[in-house]
Amino acid sequence: MIRVEHASLRFEEKIVFNDFNYTFEDKKIYCLLGRSGCGKTTLMRMIAGLQKPDRGHITFNGQEVHRSMPEIFMMHQSYSNFPWMTVLENVLLPFKLKQKITPELVEEARGMLARVGLEGSENLHPYELSGGMKQRVALARVLIAKPRVLLMDEPLSALDPLTRGKMQDVLLEIHHSQENVTGNLIIMVTHDPAEAEKLQEVTLRLGA
Repeated sequence: MIRVEHASLRFEEKIVFNDFNYTFEDKKIYCLLGRSGCGKTTLMRMIAGLQKPDRGHITFNGQEVHRSMPEIFMMHQSYSNFPWMTVLENVLLPFKLKQKITPELVEEARGMLARVGLEGSENLHPYELSGGMKQRVALARVLIAKPRVLLMDEPLSALDPLTRGKMQDVLLEIHHSQENVTGNLIIMVTHDPAEAEKLQEVTLRLGA
């Protein structure tokens, strides 16, 4: 559970949040909707421990969030793929940072790449991929990591409508299946009301 309590934040003269309160419950998908600049990405950065509110605080299962935490994983709009690594190595990165890469993990990563439509791309590098392919590499990486809290900033925005619909299906399928061993919470920014309608269990409109 993520609890935002009395959070206030301003950038110079602009007030982004003023005594904002909200509770995000486990095992649900939340879609953040709102006009550009209303604070959707900023809210996720605060939850991820990347931006401190001026006042108030944010807790994860009762523990205050004041820095990055391994249980909270954020998928940025910039994809964050490392150019010197292959597609497969980029997907395996969360495991490389904390444990030995086993043959079983490699097969799991290959399987996830196949699910997001990138089978056969394992040995390519990011510079060889289109924007949509890079975004699917990042999506595969966060899904295989199975974090307790998954923050996704416009995770499907670079995809064509057909591929975007397929990735929405993959996200829902994994979230509601036994593969979701952590019963994770997903908070997702989107500008597409139809996408929010399809994915959401709760829609939070900011800046209304």
